[in-house]
Amino acid sequence: MEPRTVGLQEFTSLSDPTMWARIYGTEGDSLMCCHVKQYEETGIWIEDLVPVFQKLDAARGVATAVKQ
Repeated sequence: MEPRTVGLQEFTSLSDPTMWARIYGTEGDSLMCCHVKQYEETGIWIEDLVPVFQKLDAARGVATAVKQ
């Protein structure tokens, strides 16, 4: 699947709270894992979040997922 690239501002304006809750509501998953799940379900990939999520996951001591 080709990613649908969006910026942070556009992402925050998307409204489907049930989808985001389902993707991000999994306890114990890394932020990058959730980002990959979001991509798989929606095709949306936010490149600006990758380094942020990787650093936060590292600080939490959680292994990060990689987009295939």
